[in-house]
Amino acid sequence: MEKRNYNILIIPLIILAMFLFGCESGSEPEDSYGSISFEKQGNPPGGGFDLGDLTEEEAAGLLYMVEEEKLAHDVYVTFNEMYGEPIFENISQSEAAHMRMVSVKIAKYGLVNPIGENGIGEFVNPEIQELFNYFVEQGSSSLNDALNVGGAIEETDIIDLWEQLDMLEGNLDIQRVYSNLLNGSKNHLKAFVRVLDFYGVQYEPQYLTQEQFDSIMNETPRRKIRRGN
Repeated sequence: MEKRNYNILIIPLIILAMFLFGCESGSEPEDSYGSISFEKQGNPPGGGFDLGDLTEEEAAGLLYMVEEEKLAHDVYVTFNEMYGEPIFENISQSEAAHMRMVSVKIAKYGLVNPIGENGIGEFVNPEIQELFNYFVEQGSSSLNDALNVGGAIEETDIIDLWEQLDMLEGNLDIQRVYSNLLNGSKNHLKAFVRVLDFYGVQYEPQYLTQEQFDSIMNETPRRKIRRGN
């Protein structure tokens, strides 16, 4: 890790302030992963949305996205245990809230939630299991590597959410959730970029194009959409 010739009392305060600003005012209230019971959720009302029929692609998308949000959560929990960097704890809580948002929709449509009672680092989808193992390995060498992995995860989420939103066939209920997840992932990416910049590291996009990355970094933060369930 780079040398930090700063006053030991000032550094934590600066990091905390930067992170809180980096998460943007549009970030949603956070939930604890441990407080979520994914198998016992009820089926909330439609909240006034035109739900329509859930296509096979939309159903598969919900099941994939809930595990992808769990992937992000579990990686950040793992890195927080390794490094104690506040950004990992804070964003892991945000990812738990994202998991809950998708899980509510999974229950509403009568699907079986793949998360079940799975613990940290346990996934049903083998592709996501492989990604979890890869990301943890990549971030285990240093804090800077872990922060770069955080950026990579958020880029992956953004790309997948773009694809899911393009695939939706007029289901405004799911569109609302994915739009909120997308805004959250953009804010998380910005936060990782800022913390890396504080440590003297310039972040380079890993999956997004430079044009896509620059566009996200220049976006004005958007508030979370709140309307029904």
